[in-house]
Amino acid sequence: MADNLVHSGAYSFVCQVGTIEEITNIRIGGGYSDETFTIVYHFGSLIEAIETRTSNRELQWQIPAKFYAQIPNAKMGIGYLECHRYRNDALYRTDTCDLTVYCNEERNKPVMTIDAKDTGKTLPTGYKTTDLTGSNKKIIKGVSDVNVTVTATAKNYSSLVSYNTYNGEEFARNRLGAIFYETVSNKFSATSTDSRGFSTSVSESLEMAEYENIKTTEIIFKRISQTSSNVKFSVKGTYFNGNFGAINNTITLKYRYKEAGTNTWSEYASLTLVKNNNSFSYSNNALLTDLNYQKAYNFEFVLTDKINIYTIPLTITKGIPVMDMGESDVNINGTLTKNKEEILSETVLYSNASGTTGTVTLSESAANFKELLITYHRQGVYYITRVIRNPNGKTVALTGKYGDANLMQINSKLITINGKTITVNVEIFANIYSNNTISAFGTQNGIYISEVVGRR
Repeated sequence: MADNLVHSGAYSFVCQVGTIEEITNIRIGGGYSDETFTIVYHFGSLIEAIETRTSNRELQWQIPAKFYAQIPNAKMGIGYLECHRYRNDALYRTDTCDLTVYCNEERNKPVMTIDAKDTGKTLPTGYKTTDLTGSNKKIIKGVSDVNVTVTATAKNYSSLVSYNTYNGEEFARNRLGAIFYETVSNKFSATSTDSRGFSTSVSESLEMAEYENIKTTEIIFKRISQTSSNVKFSVKGTYFNGNFGAINNTITLKYRYKEAGTNTWSEYASLTLVKNNNSFSYSNNALLTDLNYQKAYNFEFVLTDKINIYTIPLTITKGIPVMDMGESDVNINGTLTKNKEEILSETVLYSNASGTTGTVTLSESAANFKELLITYHRQGVYYITRVIRNPNGKTVALTGKYGDANLMQINSKLITINGKTITVNVEIFANIYSNNTISAFGTQNGIYISEVVGRR
């Protein structure tokens, strides 16, 4: 270690850098062989003689523990020593040297303890977590609440200035101890730092059961047909098929039902699940066979393991017959098809025997229909019907032609369908002879729209 030296001519006074509560060396040089020495330290508010009128020039001195009180917020401190030289009982000279002392970290860092325990909370099923694991030192992943008790004590006149408690990546800032809820990590720790900057950390790991919540991957629930009293139900999913420590996990399924709009439920009925490793399933094409198709029903299916109760509310709606035959009409529910082709109902949206070459106003918006049938003609020469699918917002051409062996005229009207309106953008024509020459080309108003029918 380095020396603190003060020289005065042939005189020397040296004190080694030291650590509180440990031995340091003091050496005195020069002067007279018959002189004596009194050594005094000055440190903070402390002044005290180490040796009085000694003739020993090599001293070993244990730096006293009471120095800690002078530096509660620092790892080291600086004072000084005085060497008073006496000859023939008379003081003839005083030498000084710096006194640098340090605090040993191991003797001064905070003292800490940690104790992590499952709180044993009560679960929805009535079990406590500690009932399932058999110990407050074993936890269930994502389920257990853990109470972490931490103590921390500063030493040798220092004070605690910061402390945190951790559970995996979660932490409680400026808290000694905490409760961590539904923890997913089994590692717990705490740290504290004192006013000198010394830190301590403690940790504890608990055994953990790797629990997974009940999950459904498929549910099918419906009448066999619209007017059937038979109800089909199937479910598939996954669960934790393992041991918590004291008890094995299990899973069960039950259900009850009532008529919609009423308050009286049936008794619960149990269903037997098929289990395979971590998977479960149930399927029945005739869960119930006596549900009136003219009524709706509410069902509750309940999956239960040792930890959770998972309720699945489902509804069977009132059945709707495909065909409802009244006294004067027949109502079709759904899509009417012929040879697998959909048959659409038709509504006349515009009709004018003479037709118009201008804007057509429809009785309903084209957006309400899957198809529009537009019938148009050319001065009584030809009649054509064009089908426009998904018509609303489209721009299309109405085209026709007529003629003989020598001459053919082609007409085309460009229209836009938007809501209740069909507007004309432009109409053109061309006369084409058999020798492929064109004798005329231009615009005209020769195509008349006489009828628009909507299909849906």
